[in-house]
Amino acid sequence: MTSNLISFSVCVLPISPIKGSVPSPARKVPVYSDLNMMKVYPNPVKTGSMHYSRVVFDNIPIGSNIKIYDIAGQLIKELETRDSSSNKVMWFLDNANDSKIASGVYIYFVEFRGKVKSGKIAVVR
Repeated sequence: MTSNLISFSVCVLPISPIKGSVPSPARKVPVYSDLNMMKVYPNPVKTGSMHYSRVVFDNIPIGSNIKIYDIAGQLIKELETRDSSSNKVMWFLDNANDSKIASGVYIYFVEFRGKVKSGKIAVVR
């Protein structure tokens, strides 16, 4: 059985370097090669709660494309993974115009290398 997980090291630099400071030690960031380990949370998401009005797509491969639709089939938002220092993409419950979305059920499709994973997200305002 082959593993779906690849690891590499990343050197994290301070945001505002102090003279004479050194970068923090390298830490291993898993790199996912498929969608099997992907998680979407919180679900349902309650705006204004401790979840800070966002949904996290976690353990997602770099290069994945996320499309979020409303129940009528209208494309609401499209997100991409580009950051190699994190396996997370956050959706801040907004549409393509950066306006807040209404309560309801939303459908997501995550595509990576021709494979698609889908699910529903409930938003409660």
